[in-house]
Amino acid sequence: MSDAHAQYWREALEYAFDGCDLWSVIKDVPSAKLDELGASLATSAECQDQAFHRPENPMIRETDILTRKLTWERERIGCEPCGGSGRLKYNAGPWGVNTGCHVCGGAGKVHPRKEREPA
Repeated sequence: MSDAHAQYWREALEYAFDGCDLWSVIKDVPSAKLDELGASLATSAECQDQAFHRPENPMIRETDILTRKLTWERERIGCEPCGGSGRLKYNAGPWGVNTGCHVCGGAGKVHPRKEREPA
């Protein structure tokens, strides 16, 4: 705590008493006592965040993440090579081949932006 903080709170106290027409109550209080009171108020103000701390709501962040994921999912379009089935089927001579699509990874949909899915 600095002297500037204590001085600020002393002046705030004086203004508050003067604003409420209570200046007569503190006008005879010694200056040293007003300085002590200002220092005490400055210390109290420093602890205010601890007394009234409100952490960020984790549900807000989770909602934002899920909204981004939903938007990403809604933007996906059908994969052209597999026709949206997620499987590639073709004949290789006498054998039929049925394998997972290499473009969509078997999901049947791709995202047009080719970026990584949001976390």
